[in-house]
Amino acid sequence: MSEYVVNDKTHHLFYNARAWNRAEDEEVRAVLRFIHDGKAESVFSQELEERVEDAKVTPIGEEDYMFFMDIVEEAKEEARAEAMQKGLEQGRTQAVRELALNMLRMNICSAEKIAQTTGLSLQDIETLAKGL
Repeated sequence: MSEYVVNDKTHHLFYNARAWNRAEDEEVRAVLRFIHDGKAESVFSQELEERVEDAKVTPIGEEDYMFFMDIVEEAKEEARAEAMQKGLEQGRTQAVRELALNMLRMNICSAEKIAQTTGLSLQDIETLAKGL
């Protein structure tokens, strides 16, 4: 779960429904599983399933259902974008650490210069050096 705060004084929560089995809270896990694969296991998710089915068959409910599904699709897209960004950041971090390790192995300059070149802290460089 991650929280995204915007300037309109609202809070938006994003859940990764694909990771339903990793949710610690049993009720959250059941709701995420329902969202992900349609299996209603808890009392709440069963009630949610009933309301979704009711919304599909009533004219006013259908509009509400479609509105809800638009929100769900937007949330999925935002979650995908957030996951992509996080992956890119992790990749960059890993690449910088590998560069620092290579520089340490080659012993081409001081830890201070490696920190300056890579943007890592001197403490991070020293920790990497201890692992060699």
